[in-house]
Amino acid sequence: MPLKKSMLSYWDGDSWENVVRPDTTSSAIFSLEIVDELGLPKTSIISIFNATTQPFSGSASSAKGPYTDIFTDFMPVRVIDDESKDILFYGVVYSIKESFNTNYGMLITLTCKDHLVELRDNLSHGEVGYNIDTSVATSAVVTNF
Repeated sequence: MPLKKSMLSYWDGDSWENVVRPDTTSSAIFSLEIVDELGLPKTSIISIFNATTQPFSGSASSAKGPYTDIFTDFMPVRVIDDESKDILFYGVVYSIKESFNTNYGMLITLTCKDHLVELRDNLSHGEVGYNIDTSVATSAVVTNF
């Protein structure tokens, strides 16, 4: 699938925001890798263009790209097929790396995992289970094992 047909979005607290190239509506995804192995959380490694409009500015804040300091740990992200609107990946950011590529400029690489990692990391050993008996009165339905 061509990368221009995939769109990365992040949740900013009240809506999904698409990650697009400045002054366009085209996807800013440079590279996309989705790893889906049986029994493991789905992982996505996404590199996005983060080109600055003033790379030689004397001010550090002016020399930053539009997505510098946007992504945070555990921020919800999704990758959708821009044509069919199918969700290819939905999860949270686990690591953020900003780098410079001599051919393409500034890039941000996100390592994301889906929520199955939460199930794997949160064990329930020794927790109380419940038995629900639907054949008795509603006041005595739920009991401890």
